[in-house]
Amino acid sequence: MVQSQFTQKSFPFILYICSFRLMLSRWILENPSSYRNHEVKNRETFFTQTLKAA
Repeated sequence: MVQSQFTQKSFPFILYICSFRLMLSRWILENPSSYRNHEVKNRETFFTQTLKAA
C-alpha cells in the first residue's frame, strides 16, 4: 500500500526531472557561449540529492 503510493507520487517528479534535463541539454547545445559549467554541476548535485532523499 505505502509502496504503490510512493511510486505514484515520485513518478511524475522523475518525469519532470528528465524533461527538465532534456531542456537543459538542448539549451546548452543551442547556446554554448552562455553555458556556465558550475551552474550545471550545482544542479546535478541538487538533483542527485533530491532523488536520494525521495
